[in-house]
Amino acid sequence: MKFYEEVTLERNKENSEIPDYGPSQADGIVIPPATPIAPGQPRNPYNPWGVALQPIGDALLEFGPQTEVVTIDSVTTITGATIQLPHNWFVDLSYAYSESVEKKF
Repeated sequence: MKFYEEVTLERNKENSEIPDYGPSQADGIVIPPATPIAPGQPRNPYNPWGVALQPIGDALLEFGPQTEVVTIDSVTTITGATIQLPHNWFVDLSYAYSESVEKKF
């Protein structure tokens, strides 16, 4: 009878940055005014000036680039036994277990 076991630990870490260019006039974004354009439309509390606003493409640089850090920890184990029987017969029993944990910051 032979026993075997293999354990694998792996850590994968990825950092990414996305520069913030902000919206531009080419995006077609319009911030509606606080006063309804037509009866029955809701008021917009984020634009109290009464005129439709269009972004001019300025980036919000004071907030910096969008960053994301992803860490993936994985553990894998394989355990088993090989049994030799008469007449060159073999029985191989094994068990595999794997677990991964992902964290985003």
